[in-house]
Amino acid sequence: MLGRQGTGTKVQKCRGEEDEQRSRKNSLLIPKVVPTGEKAVLTFPDGKSIELDILQGSEGPRMVDIKTLYSKTGHFTYDPGYTATGSCASAITFIDGDKGELWYRGYPIEQLAESS
Repeated sequence: MLGRQGTGTKVQKCRGEEDEQRSRKNSLLIPKVVPTGEKAVLTFPDGKSIELDILQGSEGPRMVDIKTLYSKTGHFTYDPGYTATGSCASAITFIDGDKGELWYRGYPIEQLAESS
């Protein structure tokens, strides 16, 4: 059971399929973003190419690690609305915007909102 300090309000545990889903989300709260050993090659119009690591997170698609892109090339990326950008690894929240999911410490935000 999860309770908010000082309110006496408790959130009911999920049952069945929701319990399994929560367990899966809890395991995702340990951020795991690791290199796959693969490289992406980015070639610019002037012929210059750079290799960038490909990463895999706990869930979702693989990612291209662009943290050195600016220092190596002088270029930034452009991603309006951050629709294709993973900005951090979190041990507290899980977000999947395409599915409309937001979890906090393994609980769906809707369940927490109902009990607050």
